[in-house]
Amino acid sequence: MKRPQYDSDTTYDARQLKRLKEAKFPHRIRALPHVLKRIDMFALTPEHAAVEAAASNEIDWLQRLLPSIDQHHKDHVRCVATDVAAAQGHCEAIKTIYRWWVQPGYKPKQHVWEEFDLGREWDFNHYDKHSPYDFDALEALAEAVTSEQKEVVRVICEKAGDPREIFNWAAEHDDLHVFQCVYGFHGEDDNEVVFEAMLIAAERGCLGIVKFVMEACGSELAGLYESGELFVCTLITAIQHGKRDVVDYLYEHDGYRDESFVPALCAAARSGSLELVKMLNDTQDFDAPALDSAFASAANGGRLEIMTYLQSCQKFDQTAIDEAFVSAAGNGQMEAVNFLCAIEGYTTSAACFDEAFEYASGNRWLHMSAGEKARRRDDQMRVLELLFDMGGVTPEVINEGFTEAASRCRIDVVEFLYSKGTISTELVDKSFQGAATHNCTEVVQFLYKTGFVRPKSVEKAFLDAAGRGDFYVMERLFHCGYDSQALLHQALCKHSVKELPRRVLRFLKQKQQLVEA
Repeated sequence: MKRPQYDSDTTYDARQLKRLKEAKFPHRIRALPHVLKRIDMFALTPEHAAVEAAASNEIDWLQRLLPSIDQHHKDHVRCVATDVAAAQGHCEAIKTIYRWWVQPGYKPKQHVWEEFDLGREWDFNHYDKHSPYDFDALEALAEAVTSEQKEVVRVICEKAGDPREIFNWAAEHDDLHVFQCVYGFHGEDDNEVVFEAMLIAAERGCLGIVKFVMEACGSELAGLYESGELFVCTLITAIQHGKRDVVDYLYEHDGYRDESFVPALCAAARSGSLELVKMLNDTQDFDAPALDSAFASAANGGRLEIMTYLQSCQKFDQTAIDEAFVSAAGNGQMEAVNFLCAIEGYTTSAACFDEAFEYASGNRWLHMSAGEKARRRDDQMRVLELLFDMGGVTPEVINEGFTEAASRCRIDVVEFLYSKGTISTELVDKSFQGAATHNCTEVVQFLYKTGFVRPKSVEKAFLDAAGRGDFYVMERLFHCGYDSQALLHQALCKHSVKELPRRVLRFLKQKQQLVEA
């Protein structure tokens, strides 16, 4: 979200034309740009004039203007003027604005939605009407970094109201200079903020920032680990994201929790780094439960090479292989499931089959892209089919999986399990209600077309959807083939006009008109 760049010459003319485009000046006046500029500058509001002063670094003018700014506009002026001054490298202007903004007795507005009302009162040329706190310091910082205004960067870091966002920005952009700069002013105030940014740097492979934090406050990091104030280990974060240079540095310089080696081994096993697994196993004395956990982690990631290596280190018992089987099935790792089933002397237990089936029929990828979710679902469907064909899953678990899949919008699982002929008519009706409640419209339509959903269930689902304003479910039920007029009659009679939101009532009446026509 970028606002227009300001300077005293090149962009002034464009702004001037917009401000004066409605003015009816004689041609002899319009032919004199310097006169138009004087007229325009004279007609500026204090708010616009302050931005012009910041853009041209005219400190005396800026100091005269700022006290006259209305309190309701103070945050807007600070935000925009700081940005334009930073873009031009005007440090004194930034300092002047900051001293005015933090003067005693003033508190910035806390209710960010007020900014929209203010935006209607007063406009900064293309200024986007959002709260300045979403982007103010960071946008100014980005402008200063791009234009290599190091002194401006220093001022922004020094005056930062929230150093956390500066630290995190530096880590996300692998900018060691900015990180060192803000650390020089605020690093000793809150070590947890510094280490939070260090985790971001480790995740992104920013070795320079990781080294700086370790050298500047490595002992404090160890103290926070010992006190239990830090719950995430930097070493494990680097392993999980495959940043081997960061891993090697942290391992060599004790940048980890003392008890973190087992989670580190598991993270390495799941991520597929055989070399790292071997290194950790050779240097640490892992017991049998630790290797069991690593074996399950490797199965979860489908890392057959690591699973083979771990088998050479220890003979895994039935319990350990069952744990790995469930872990592999739950993550859709077909090759790992087949690998485990082929282990000599291993027979999957009934309880393991049921647990694996429950995991495989679930949906736990909330933070993945649509493409990745689709791929994972395809993988899990293959595992689900394999487990079903192996015949070890109990009917009770299949029924639970069907109901759960209907409520989680897993149309692929619902269609597969229904096609096997083991789902009762009562369960179809029950699952239909669950799918309607959770807005799973594809499942609703599929289950209705089976012919086993009771009319009362359809009517109840429609009434409930009307009550909560769920247009998607109502629309889908209209097109399922059920008596639309009966549904409308039920909804308009059951709910009083006062109970229904106006938009729902309007929707129902529009549908009623279409049906009657």
